[in-house]
Amino acid sequence: MKKHLLITLATALLIGCTEQTPDIYFSENIHIHHPKASETIHLKGECLINDLMGVANIETMEQYLCLFLMAQDTLLNIYSTEGKYLSGFGTKGQGPNDFIGCRPNGGREMENGQACIWINDVGAAALKKVNIPLSIEKGCTVTQKINTKAMSINAFLSAKGQLVQETMTPENFELSVYRDDEVLHREKMYLIDAQPPFSYYQSTIRLHSTQPLLVSAMFRINQINLLNLDTKERLSIRIGKHTALDNIIDKGETKLPKWTYYTDLRLSNDRIFALYLNQDYNDTLEKAKPVEIHVFNLQGDLLNVLGINEYLRSFCVSEDGKTIYGLVEDHSIYKYQVP
Repeated sequence: MKKHLLITLATALLIGCTEQTPDIYFSENIHIHHPKASETIHLKGECLINDLMGVANIETMEQYLCLFLMAQDTLLNIYSTEGKYLSGFGTKGQGPNDFIGCRPNGGREMENGQACIWINDVGAAALKKVNIPLSIEKGCTVTQKINTKAMSINAFLSAKGQLVQETMTPENFELSVYRDDEVLHREKMYLIDAQPPFSYYQSTIRLHSTQPLLVSAMFRINQINLLNLDTKERLSIRIGKHTALDNIIDKGETKLPKWTYYTDLRLSNDRIFALYLNQDYNDTLEKAKPVEIHVFNLQGDLLNVLGINEYLRSFCVSEDGKTIYGLVEDHSIYKYQVP
């Protein structure tokens, strides 16, 4: 009887351990954080710009705030960081200063003392650097263009002058690093193949402006990933519960994702900022709710959980990490001071 009981208990423990083994998506090195709600720092927002329409993304560089518009004749509106309208420019087309798809990739740099932002024009298969002061003065001015691989959902120019690209394959995403036409490195982004990969592994990805650090925040999986492009070291970060592979997509009639976790990501000089919706997929961008921004250092340690009452769909952060600008739905910009 005792022997039978011991075998039963051992079997139950073995099954329990097997069931609790998480799916490893990016790295076996995972930092798990469990912050207390009482430790959340609640930020009070100041409405900076109102009565907008059709804004999809925002970016900031130096004294400028760039608003990227959806399906409009003018693709970029430029404001000061105090909310004053300065200029609008950028049109759809195939000319040297036009865009097929106007999507910021988080790249910011100074060019001859003037602020510039990088745009990943996926439809044109090109990275384009836009000089903001010249564009305000003369109309949209692209001062550098780099051809990318077709359908590079994410593409960046590293501080070393290397082209870093993420492209989708039938079952995964592939990361490639080029110098000119030479492939320096290529690897699968995720350790588990999944079809279709976009439904499982959709992420916002950013490359640090001065360090070989690639960071991704995942929409459908409760996880942030860090990759050192020099050493190839990987790290995953998770706040709270693990997302099981079989719980990402509804296997029933809809075949849609079940939940939305991180919807945007920005890097300052020394920190990582990730926008956390933590919301049912069917309610995403439909039902307003308070959100959080999770703040980490570049080593993946959790520094702060910032609570925000406004329902942000996108945001950007000043280079020094002291100011956050949040896009509320698609019509208002709020400004927050980071303690």
